[in-house]
Amino acid sequence: MFTNTTGAPASGVTLSIAMPDKQWNAAVAGGSGASKTFSGSVAPGASVSATFKITSGPAAFNGDLAASASWTGQATGVQQTETAIEKIRNVSPVKINEFRIGAGPPANSTDSFIELYNTGSRDADISNWTLTERPTQEAVFSAIKIPAGTKLRARGFYLLGLANSGLAVDAHKGDATLFVRSTSGISAGDTVSIDAGPDMETRKVASVGSAASNRTTLWQPLPEGPVITIPAGSTNIPVTSALSGCRERDRAI
Repeated sequence: MFTNTTGAPASGVTLSIAMPDKQWNAAVAGGSGASKTFSGSVAPGASVSATFKITSGPAAFNGDLAASASWTGQATGVQQTETAIEKIRNVSPVKINEFRIGAGPPANSTDSFIELYNTGSRDADISNWTLTERPTQEAVFSAIKIPAGTKLRARGFYLLGLANSGLAVDAHKGDATLFVRSTSGISAGDTVSIDAGPDMETRKVASVGSAASNRTTLWQPLPEGPVITIPAGSTNIPVTSALSGCRERDRAI
């Protein structure tokens, strides 16, 4: 909407919308493309308006949509312009519909899941989407990737569930050491089975290790990334604080 707040009539009033890129389209009612020019003049205090139908492009976008009004003042003959900015976002209509981080009683930390829901009217490609788990300001220690070619149908659900195997790290054929979330109830001599059917391996527990200590809080440039990758075999990592008694500059341990 354009309102003439000057003391003289405005002529050649044009209202337009600037698209973020060429994949976006705008159509104005009673006009052509992304702009509309009004014939005659707009008197002081009077208003004119235009309605635009905007179609977003296929790529995700988070930015600004710029609308502008231009006119010529009849008293001065000078062309003037005003601009208004509106924040817009074009994202996939996939939402987190429901989640659980544990169940009980009795306590069951493996009864965890995240359910995605496609609120859109078309299938959504969720290929290679990743899910990570970590406490605030701590390193990413759990991540999964949705397989390539996965599409979530319109109004459909996709469930990501935590395996109830009790493993903290995937086990592979021939592994001699298993990393589990809890050693409660596990003793040397117990039988452990991995996988199922003809691929099942059965072994006896030789010994039970001690529980891991609290995770070290790593330093990252920003709270949400970029994620620091520590190469295998590294002997130094950047941390947010050092042990008591260490010099302030010796933050790598």
